[in-house]
Amino acid sequence: MCAQSRPTGTGYVTAAFSGTTLYAYAQTQLSGMQIPPGTKIIHTVTAGFSLGVKGGSLKPFAQSASAGPQNSQEVEEDGDIPDDGDVVYIVVAGDTAGCNYFGTIWSDTGTTSYELLPAITSLQGSAGSAFTPHVDTPQSAGQTLVIKGANLTAAGQSNPPQICVNGVCSAGGAISATGFHLGGSWNVSDSSITIPYWVDATATAGNYSLQLITAGGAATATFSVTDATPVITGVSPSTLAVGVQTTVTITGSHFGTNTPKVSLSLPNNGVAVLGGNSDSQIQVSVMAAAPGTGTLSVTAEGYGGQGFLGSPGGGQTASAQVTGVGISLSIQQGPIPVSTGDTSDSFGVSANPSNITYTPAISASLASNPNSSCQAGLNFPNTPSGQGTLYVPVTATGGANSCSGIFNVIAAAGGPTASTQIVVPPQIMIQTEVGEAGAQTQPGDETMISLLLTAKNRFGDSTFPGGSASTWQAVLVPSRYYGASNATTNGVEPELKNAAAVFAGETTESILNCEAYWSPTNPQFATLQTWTNKQANSITDTSWPSLVGGPYLWLGTPKQAVIKASILNNAQAASNLAPAIVLFRPAPSPTAPAVISIP
Repeated sequence: MCAQSRPTGTGYVTAAFSGTTLYAYAQTQLSGMQIPPGTKIIHTVTAGFSLGVKGGSLKPFAQSASAGPQNSQEVEEDGDIPDDGDVVYIVVAGDTAGCNYFGTIWSDTGTTSYELLPAITSLQGSAGSAFTPHVDTPQSAGQTLVIKGANLTAAGQSNPPQICVNGVCSAGGAISATGFHLGGSWNVSDSSITIPYWVDATATAGNYSLQLITAGGAATATFSVTDATPVITGVSPSTLAVGVQTTVTITGSHFGTNTPKVSLSLPNNGVAVLGGNSDSQIQVSVMAAAPGTGTLSVTAEGYGGQGFLGSPGGGQTASAQVTGVGISLSIQQGPIPVSTGDTSDSFGVSANPSNITYTPAISASLASNPNSSCQAGLNFPNTPSGQGTLYVPVTATGGANSCSGIFNVIAAAGGPTASTQIVVPPQIMIQTEVGEAGAQTQPGDETMISLLLTAKNRFGDSTFPGGSASTWQAVLVPSRYYGASNATTNGVEPELKNAAAVFAGETTESILNCEAYWSPTNPQFATLQTWTNKQANSITDTSWPSLVGGPYLWLGTPKQAVIKASILNNAQAASNLAPAIVLFRPAPSPTAPAVISIP
């Protein structure tokens, strides 16, 4: 093949013959013609075809090599895209290799076709922005690639053209290349092609090649898939309690799937990134060591095991402001009653200011366990985290043995602490109340407390079973308190509150040290009321049980019945005109009244 190039300039081409076909490539826009740079023009000549030189003489196409190089001459074009029958004058000079071609290269002899070489001038994103695809761009984001240029369809000869990304090709269909995707819905013109795209979180970050192929040739471009700059949209909580280990949730985008680095400029004990994070959420555990305002920074580390590859003008780190504040604590005032059979008991802890998130640390120690043969255990399962007032669950163990205890409980949040007391009474106290006075629940009725006080007054008195042992478990036995056979396992109310008050010594009720009691019927109580003016020594031992239903106790000793006004009438129909119980004791003197009343 012979080839010759004119110097670059308006209207100049590169031309070459191969057999009987002349190929001309426009180097610049041909003056006066619609032939842009890169146009490939093909003309097949006929044997014996003559070339003409505008303003010169006609010469045969085939010249001898001895003719030597010919000088170029200025020519004009006819102003149209070449077609069969057109005359286009393009002058070239002969070369020194003996290949001589000059004069007109188009005439009314032969056939002419042309190819428009595609040119990509730019790759753009949505709204005309630069095309900067990022790893983990979902299809739902609606992003598009816009290819700008010329001859993108070879003047309609290739509509749509073939596009290849990293060697994966399609003409109008979907393309997937190492996690970068082009959708199958293309909007095509000769100067612009718009295609939806998305990028997987597992896509390879780096340079990608794009090739556009038409009937006129091919054009190439490159683009980079990079990691987007991380963005923080929320930090919860953004106010940290000084000295409190806090779980902080950071929300946003482009954090990556590799574990990011998180730091806090406020003095702290180290920021630990927790597991289960995503591209849009990170959880960290941190404790502010001092009050003040600091910067929480997230440095992305990329996706899928790759390192972070930033985009031009982008960054690797996002930040937000957090504040450390000192707090004060308060706790629900005790004593707080808890039963060994309860699973839903709790107590309140409050923090001030109320807008900070904290997790109180709860501890307990035994303060005392009076008159009990078994110590209960105290547990605080699932201590909550949150703001303002939190309710801490508490359970007590040892119900099968009626275990008990009075516990000092401390709530701490960093430096501040608050304390209260939890009382776990022996379950046998609750069972006795339920079994003997379970119906006496009217407000102001002190029947249950009075009943338990009679048992407490027997501690140390060998006259009664268990008195020498001086424990609730030994004194409250079914042979003396029939309610003790009750099988209640939880802390029903008001029995739990009453038992806790008596067990902890918090009640102020007085029963004048009475150690015994009975529940009179209506007729028995009516008889008892007639004894108010009698002396204790005038009532025989047998008269108490036979006439008024009293206990057969302290034989040979004058005795006294005590009617307590706060012990309300019996809820049972047969005794509803009598107190639920009447208290009983040795008379303080032989001549004391046989019956007295107290508040």
